[in-house]
Amino acid sequence: MESEAEKYIRFDHGKPLLSDLERLRPSSQPNPHSRDYVQRYKSLIDAMCHSFTSRQLREFAREYKLGAKFIASKLTKDRYAGGIVSQQWGWPSLQELAHKTRMETEVITRSFAVDPSQLFLIMGKDGGALLKLSQTHRVHISLTHKPLALRVEGVRSRINDVAETITSVKDSIIEEKVKLPSKEPLNPELLERISRTVGAFIENTAEGQVRICAREPFSLAGARRLALRAASDDSDRVNQIFAYRPSGHAEHEGNILLPPNRYFLYPFINSRPLPWSTGTDGVFRWRRVIDFLEVNQGENIAETGGLAAGRGGVLTATEFSVMRWHST
Repeated sequence: MESEAEKYIRFDHGKPLLSDLERLRPSSQPNPHSRDYVQRYKSLIDAMCHSFTSRQLREFAREYKLGAKFIASKLTKDRYAGGIVSQQWGWPSLQELAHKTRMETEVITRSFAVDPSQLFLIMGKDGGALLKLSQTHRVHISLTHKPLALRVEGVRSRINDVAETITSVKDSIIEEKVKLPSKEPLNPELLERISRTVGAFIENTAEGQVRICAREPFSLAGARRLALRAASDDSDRVNQIFAYRPSGHAEHEGNILLPPNRYFLYPFINSRPLPWSTGTDGVFRWRRVIDFLEVNQGENIAETGGLAAGRGGVLTATEFSVMRWHST
């Protein structure tokens, strides 16, 4: 039985026109997420395939100036019809809807290879940037070590968003190698302090050289200045600071007796300024401990030099000497 469109074409025109095809176009488009969308989409494709030949549908696609893949010569009739419905009339294809559903529901795991500098800049200070990335895209991010990589778990579409962010960070990294005034490598703790201070990754490379990676020029410049300053301070310093003695300490003359020469280390927050490159998380106060059972509770400063004079040692609990020390 002929459709109304076929009768119209056969009796009035002979050759179908776009206006004939447009007669089949629904006046409204259903919500793609509604229950009846699939049925209405299929019914529309069936009506087009029943009303026109494959050659005619291909010609319509050409007149609509659709892409090359929608007017290829070996497509089936329903492919021509589907191209017109999706590309010209704006109805999402069933394949497209299935793909979107898969992207929003399928949970996958993907690893992103990183080097230490990229990892540092992706994580941000104290890992704050990485935590924000995880919360924003609602994915779970963990770190693997062999090889070094970020392992991301979540729905496919959100992992694609994370991939774009990671790629953006990698592409924005600027790098510089800085030659230091001293050939000695910088202390790893000092490198970490510089990195946290300016938000740039810094590491020792060749002898007397550091490599700096940052996302912003001012972070790169800040790390360069601090590295040069630290290297300069180290080269100017004759002895490494083990104990810090404030200036203006009293000088003792004669046989002055002080409490016994036994001391213990107590955690201490120093109220006086220390060199910026000296960490403050390991500062202790030396305090004398008196043994009241000893007969001789004095110390001959003239012979021992006392703690302030810079001559002393560190003993274990069993009184085994483990270190000699000096003050600066």
